Amino acid sequence: MKNWLLRILIFGTSLWGAISLFAQEANNCLTLAQLQQLYQSDGYSYAVLLNRNGFFAVSSENNIPIQWQGDTLIVNMSNWQYSRGFNNIYINILSKENYHNYIEYHTSKHCANQIRASIADSIITSNTDENEINLRGDITLYFEDDTLLGNGLSRNEETTISVYNMPEIKQLAESSRHQLHSIDIEKENKKRLILANLSTADSLIESEDYEAAIQILEQSHGLVNEYTTVIDNKLGQVKSKYKQKKIQDYTNQGDELYKMENYADAYRMYSLVLKEDLNNRYAQERIAVINKKIEVLNHRNSMTYSYRESNSENYSTFSKALETEVNTLVNKTDHGKLRFNFSIIFDTLAINQSYYEIFDFETPSTERNLTLFKSRLSNLLGHSSLKPSYKEGIPIKSMSILNVALSWKKYEHIVLKKKNKIVNKSSNYLDPSIEERLLTDSLMPNGKYYFDVKSKSVNAEILRDISLTKYKTVGGEAFFYGIIPGLGTLVATQGKEGTACMVTSLLCYGGATAALILYQNYGKEIKNKQGTMTDEEAKKLNTNREICKWSSLGGFCIGGVIHFSGMIKALVRGIQNKKASKQLRKALREEPIIISTQNINLK
Repeated sequence: MKNWLLRILIFGTSLWGAISLFAQEANNCLTLAQLQQLYQSDGYSYAVLLNRNGFFAVSSENNIPIQWQGDTLIVNMSNWQYSRGFNNIYINILSKENYHNYIEYHTSKHCANQIRASIADSIITSNTDENEINLRGDITLYFEDDTLLGNGLSRNEETTISVYNMPEIKQLAESSRHQLHSIDIEKENKKRLILANLSTADSLIESEDYEAAIQILEQSHGLVNEYTTVIDNKLGQVKSKYKQKKIQDYTNQGDELYKMENYADAYRMYSLVLKEDLNNRYAQERIAVINKKIEVLNHRNSMTYSYRESNSENYSTFSKALETEVNTLVNKTDHGKLRFNFSIIFDTLAINQSYYEIFDFETPSTERNLTLFKSRLSNLLGHSSLKPSYKEGIPIKSMSILNVALSWKKYEHIVLKKKNKIVNKSSNYLDPSIEERLLTDSLMPNGKYYFDVKSKSVNAEILRDISLTKYKTVGGEAFFYGIIPGLGTLVATQGKEGTACMVTSLLCYGGATAALILYQNYGKEIKNKQGTMTDEEAKKLNTNREICKWSSLGGFCIGGVIHFSGMIKALVRGIQNKKASKQLRKALREEPIIISTQNINLK
C-alpha cells in the first residue's frame, strides 16, 4: 500500500516537493472529521470546505492515468495548497464518478499527531503496520513521514496522510481495465487505418499527386496521438513539395511568357508564385523588372535621363580624364583663362552625340596652346568610358554637361621667417598648412623661406598650389657679424642666443674705457700738481691711477675674451645651420618642394 501511495500521486509530490525549506507550523490543522467530510464530498463541497480552511486550488486535470499494483486507474485529480504563510502543506484529491475521493494530505507532524490522537477511539482494526489505520466504513488512513525533498534535502518534520477505501479502489481498477481494453481495441483499428493511409499517401507522393496525398493524410490526422508527429511531418513534407511544384510550374510559365515579351501574362504567373511564397525573391525581382520596363517604354521617347546618374562610374572616369587635361594645361602655364562646356549625350539608339564648346581661352602662347587643347578634347570625345545609357536593358536618351570656368595666376611674394619655433605671417599668406609644416617638420630648420603660389579660380571655387622655391640661413659668415659683440650669435641662432655675450662684452668694454679715461686724468693731475703736493697726496693719486690702469686692462681683456668666444660660437652655430639645412638646400637646387597641391576637380 505504501508503494501505491507513492506512485498514485507523483504529480502532487513533484509539484510541491521543492517548496521553501522555511516551513511554518500550521495554525489551523484539518481535523479527522474534516478529512472524513472531505473524503465523502463532491467537487463543489470540498472546494467550499478547503477554501474555508485557507487552501486554494493549484491545478485540476481530467482522465489522468495512474499506475497502481500493475493496474492503470483513470481518475480526475485536483491539487490544493495551504496559503497562510510559507509552508509545505497541500492536499491532492483523486476522484471518479460513483467513486469516493482518494485524499493525500501533506502536513506537519504536529497536525498529523493531532489526527492520530483524535482517532484513538475510532479504530476498528489496525494492521501490523502501525502507520495504517482502518476506521468504520472501510475508510483507511495511512501515515507516512516525508524524508526527502525533491532536491535531496531532509524535511523530517512533515507527514503525508492518505485517506482511501480499498474495496472501492479495487473496483475502480477493474472498471479501468475494461475501459482501457476497449480503448486499446479502438486504437489498434485506428492504427491499421493510419498505416494503410500512410502507404497510400506514399504512392500518391511518388506519382506527384500531392493534392490527393494531402487529403488522405488530413483524414488520418488526430486518430491516434502517437502517430500525430509522424503524420504532421509527412504532411509538412508533402505540402512543401506541393508548394514547390506549384512555384516551379508558375515560374517556368512566367519565364516563357517573359521571353516572348508578354509582360502582362508573365506578371500574372509571377503573382501566383508570390501567392504561394510571399518572400520569393526571384518572382519579386521579375515583377519589379517588368514594372520598370513598362515604365521605361512608356516614357522613353519623351524623357532625357541624367548621364551622371545612369552611368555614374563612366561619368566619374571621364570626369577624371577631363580633369587631367585641364590640370596639365594649368600646370604648364603661369597664368591664363579658360571657359568651356563638354556635353555628354547619347540617344535612344545608343549613339554617342557628345561635343564640346570653348568660349574663352587665354594663356602665354595662346594660339599654340589652344590648338593642343582642342586636340586633346577631341580625343576625349571617343574616350572608352563614354558608353551608352540603358535602363532595364533598354537604350535611353541621356545627357550631362560639364561646365568649366577657370582662371589662374602665379606669384612669388610669400616670404616667411622661422626662428625660435615661431613663424612670422606674411600679408599674402593664406594657407595655415605652411606654418604648421614649418613648425613641425624637422627637415625645415630656422631661416628664411620663399614660396611659389599659383592661385586658381574654378567655377567660383578658389584653389592654390604652394611650393617652396628657396631657403636662406646664416652660415660661417656669422663669424664676421661677430665683430660686433654678440651679433654673430644672434644672427646665427635667429635671436635665440647672443644677447648675454653682447651685453657682457659691451659692459666690459665700457668699464675698461671709463677706467682708461680716469687713468689718463689722474696722470694729468699728478703732472699739474707736481711740487705742490704733499707726499701723502701724491701717494693717494698714484694709487688711484694704478687701480684705473689695471681695471682698464682687466676690462679690455675680459671683454675681449667674451667677444672672441662669441665670434667662435657664431662660427660654430653658422656651420651647424648649414649642415642642418644641407638636405633641404640640395633638394631645392634640383626642383621646388611641393607643400600643398589642390588639383582642379570637375564635380
